[in-house]
Amino acid sequence: MTNPLERLNPRERTLLFATVAVLALGALFFAGRTVIAAVRGLDDRIADRELEVEQLTQQNAQASAVNAAYASVVKVHSSAFTVAEIHDNLRREVMRLAQVEFPATAEKPARTMYLVRIPALEEGQITQGEGHRDYQIRFQIPVARLEFLLAFLERIEASEQLLRIDNIEIARAPDAAGVQATVEITRTVLDDPEGADATPVGGAQ
Repeated sequence: MTNPLERLNPRERTLLFATVAVLALGALFFAGRTVIAAVRGLDDRIADRELEVEQLTQQNAQASAVNAAYASVVKVHSSAFTVAEIHDNLRREVMRLAQVEFPATAEKPARTMYLVRIPALEEGQITQGEGHRDYQIRFQIPVARLEFLLAFLERIEASEQLLRIDNIEIARAPDAAGVQATVEITRTVLDDPEGADATPVGGAQ
């Protein structure tokens, strides 16, 4: 049987070999790109896993501190308090937040500045929730500078006693320099202080 290559003239053979070579190089090129893409994908997955492991390690290392902090909060804001104790603690906290203490300096002695003045803080209402109790009080601020009132409200929101502003009504008489306000705030009292030490991170009751 005659070899087909023998029927080709030298020019046709050269062209055939060149075509085969180009096809082979193209196949190698695309195969190489596929392999490189696969390797890069594996590198990215490895990097993601390494980051995940690092984050889990950090979370595990912080677990004890977080659990201890949660236990501390629960014990301080525990449902073991009676209504009278909750009210007394809240009254003292609100009065503390209503004033700013300035330490003594070389020029001036220690002094206290009142952001607002609260004549009375009547006993509030307590409601039972799931895993907590809410104690709500309502009080009047007869007169205050608006900027001082806003500073007082910011301090309430930042309080460590888990306070929440539920409602505030502000009014000002046309000829008055200050404002009047009626404020409703709630203190959240958490349950189960004894079991707080066993509460896992991310598993609050």
